[in-house]
Amino acid sequence: MPFAPPSLNWRSLLSLCVLVAPPLFTTVASRGTDHGPVKRQTPPPSLLVNFQVSEPILVPTGESDQYGTYTPPACSFNRVTISFTVTSRGRQFDRLGLMYLGDIEVFRTSTAEPTANGIIWTYTKEMDQYMSLWKTSQKIIFDLGNLIDSTYTGSFNTTLTATFSTIPSLRPAADQILPISARRSGENGPSAFSVPADNASVAYQIPQNAERAVVSLSACGQATEEFWYTNGFNSEVNTFQDEIGALSGYSPFREVQLLIDGQLAGVVWPFPVIFTGGIVPGFWRPIAGIDAFDLREHEIDVTPWLPSLCDGAPHTFEIKVAGINDDGRDTASLSDAVGNSWIVT
Repeated sequence: MPFAPPSLNWRSLLSLCVLVAPPLFTTVASRGTDHGPVKRQTPPPSLLVNFQVSEPILVPTGESDQYGTYTPPACSFNRVTISFTVTSRGRQFDRLGLMYLGDIEVFRTSTAEPTANGIIWTYTKEMDQYMSLWKTSQKIIFDLGNLIDSTYTGSFNTTLTATFSTIPSLRPAADQILPISARRSGENGPSAFSVPADNASVAYQIPQNAERAVVSLSACGQATEEFWYTNGFNSEVNTFQDEIGALSGYSPFREVQLLIDGQLAGVVWPFPVIFTGGIVPGFWRPIAGIDAFDLREHEIDVTPWLPSLCDGAPHTFEIKVAGINDDGRDTASLSDAVGNSWIVT
């Protein structure tokens, strides 16, 4: 059955196509070794966003995000799997990509560095934990910044698809998901905070019948903080000032903190992801480093806070990133800030 994409605003530097899943599907029954019969709704995968930078010029900041509308397919489902396929040719840095449903980040990835002959890769990810979002219409935003000039010639031609299916048993998913983000989807922009420049704080009134609450934190360093795990202590950052300038500081330790109403509610220690242009780029051809294609979220269970949170009043949730301050002798403490910039939601 033919179907057409919804109307969209085309923008000068970008081409975008958004398609809604066709209403026709077939049901296939198969038997797995551990889970018994598996009922699958098998429409052709829904093409959510297909975009590319189409002009060989510098893409201005804020113009790298692609947006469109997702409409749930006309079938029952309790599993969603996305596939992200990218092709590129030429010379280019690795780039960070973030996918949002509305204001909520659901996928963080990075690109491989292309070759002169071209490369292609596909990453597949299960998205069941965001089921309450997939059940309703959403604005999809995919933020993948890039720079094209006479030296860096590689554009990224990407395709994002989703497959919907039904399985007999599934872990419970959240009934409601609230974004701890900058909430810029109304402007068709990405919603990540950049810490420490941004105040990464939001306020919510938590439902009084909540039984469990979990905060999912996504955080990675960029710019002067991309290689945070190699940074020096503040007392030593000027050791080679005359030779190479000041080193990046706050030590090779980072702590991502969650504060509720100004009180520390939990911490996570980020994994040192090495992107495909990191350390020695040749190490990551053809195999990318751990988590480079899927920067995983950390979870903090804040259920013990519910007696205080479910009082009908608004409560603040804030994300901070700390390193270490030291005096070069025998005293050190967690820092109030770090270098630029940590991308967090």
